[in-house]
Amino acid sequence: MIEMIIEQRRRNLGGGFDVGRVLPFAKRRMVGPFIFFDHMGPLDLAPADMARRRREWAAHRRQRLRLDRWRQDAFAAVLRPS
Repeated sequence: MIEMIIEQRRRNLGGGFDVGRVLPFAKRRMVGPFIFFDHMGPLDLAPADMARRRREWAAHRRQRLRLDRWRQDAFAAVLRPS
């Protein structure tokens, strides 16, 4: 049985790049606060834009890796409290 249909909320991140976020959703809190479900693209880029976009996305990936590392440290602290 389908309980709820959640429509994505689309935002323009600049440069014609749109992202549609589905989760988190205020009326569906039991899914969890750290789950993000996004739909990105499609995006056609000219070759001149690719180098700039790669730098921007690489910076974002590094931020995500930092967050993943923080979560791993927090998880380890819960399993092995010191």
